[in-house]
Amino acid sequence: MRLSHTGRVVVVVVILVVTAGCAGVLGGEGGDGDAETVNPALQGTPTPTATPSPTPTPSFAETLPSGISRDAVDPEALADRHRRVLRRTSRTVVRITTVTGPNGTVVGRTRTTIAAASDRAGDVLLEGSGGGTDPVAFGLPTGEYGFWTDGTAAASRRTLPNGTVRYSYRSGTLPPGPRADTTGVNLVASATRRVSDVTVTPVETGSDGRTASLLRLRGRVADPPSEAVENASLVASVTGEGVVQTLRVRYTLVRDGRRYRVVRELVVSDLGQTVVSRPAWVADAQAAERDEGAETATPTATATTTATPSGTATGTGNATTTATDG
Repeated sequence: MRLSHTGRVVVVVVILVVTAGCAGVLGGEGGDGDAETVNPALQGTPTPTATPSPTPTPSFAETLPSGISRDAVDPEALADRHRRVLRRTSRTVVRITTVTGPNGTVVGRTRTTIAAASDRAGDVLLEGSGGGTDPVAFGLPTGEYGFWTDGTAAASRRTLPNGTVRYSYRSGTLPPGPRADTTGVNLVASATRRVSDVTVTPVETGSDGRTASLLRLRGRVADPPSEAVENASLVASVTGEGVVQTLRVRYTLVRDGRRYRVVRELVVSDLGQTVVSRPAWVADAQAAERDEGAETATPTATATTTATPSGTATGTGNATTTATDG
């Protein structure tokens, strides 16, 4: 008798033993009394096994990524999770800001595309452009701009609206400075900091039909930090790992009695498949440095700021950039 079987199996074994004993008492088909007696009808019958208890399927709320519940968002936890996942792999991050005037004219628009390897590799290529009737008034860049680094060298290019091109290049150990946001975490954190009335719904589910692989998050900013910001709302899609795949913030900005519609967008794609290539203009930056015959300015990545539901406009500027993310 196997002691490891369940109670049901033990009962079957007991029946076999009792049946065998009865056959001996009733006088089976001969044989020595000490010999083993087996009921032919039961010989070869497979031993039944116990049915395992089903594993409970986690509820939808239990499968939500860090920082998200059914009706709330923890901005710090969500931003931290988003950043941690992206920093481990290559990715493409697109940031778009559009400011539209009362008459529908595009006052400012900027689009920045960042191709980044994992933080361990350190390669980053940032390229973008800005335009509109008055982008500078809203802290948006003009012309075209680019930044590249492989961790051991860095180069930047800036094309002004009048066609002037400015380069900078530096090799060797890069100086310390503010870290570039190569994951979009700054927008994730600022956009969700004051969001309320949150609803979270599954868009796609895993093979179990319950675990959310993609979530849709909607909310509004009930208490904007500035009276200049009105009707702020947010829509985002978040993967089951906690990556904010898309994010769109809309709000009205009141300035000098006029209302401007502002839309800020973030799109994250090609995780683990992004290839960071050295752009051809890096050679031009190196040549420009040699022609000058003197140390050039440290390459910078263009940093822009517009009024958001978590802050007011602070203008434009350049930030010294390393290949890591803060």
